[in-house]
Amino acid sequence: MNRYVWSMDNKVLAESDKILIKKGEVLRITLFNNSMMRHPMHLHGHDFRVINGQGDYAPLKNVLDIMPMETDTIEFLSNVDGDWFFH
Repeated sequence: MNRYVWSMDNKVLAESDKILIKKGEVLRITLFNNSMMRHPMHLHGHDFRVINGQGDYAPLKNVLDIMPMETDTIEFLSNVDGDWFFH
């Protein structure tokens, strides 16, 4: 089994990498799990909607379990300034 390598926009992330956001921004992020293991993703400090074609009925979550080879898109409103990261 290979080790995890996280990337955003095809750039490998280090544990110290942070992404700055501004309060009031709506961010949409597409997550792709290209491993053969399921992995829960947690966005620190924010709840998010899973964009799944259900419109206003899209589920609001704070953890999303991404299955192997699955792509999911999330969207959230930043209600704080600063940095954020996935875990």
